[in-house]
Amino acid sequence: MGSQISLHERTLRAVENADGEVGTETLWHFQQVGDMITAEYEDQNIADGHLMGVFDGDTWDARYYQVTEDGETVTGRSEGTVEELPDGRLVVEEHWESTDGQGTTVLEEVLR
Repeated sequence: MGSQISLHERTLRAVENADGEVGTETLWHFQQVGDMITAEYEDQNIADGHLMGVFDGDTWDARYYQVTEDGETVTGRSEGTVEELPDGRLVVEEHWESTDGQGTTVLEEVLR
């Protein structure tokens, strides 16, 4: 295991997205217990979304499911690489593959 980054009680926002449903308004609210992570997310396109997986301090391997505002269900796999920025916030490069495509999303932590 690399660094001891924790995603617990962190909120991240999409800053870049290629070919996905999420937009820059999408906020992910993370929880972490041991190496298990969960996140809930929603925005104007996604009525309800959930991510669950394992996180080793640098990378995650997760599955997600979401229901769009149009009533479509989407499931997929997500692999994310997590780094800490000089200001202490986290940034994630997430590669995902879903039932309707694949792409890359960049998430940055929102300070509260």
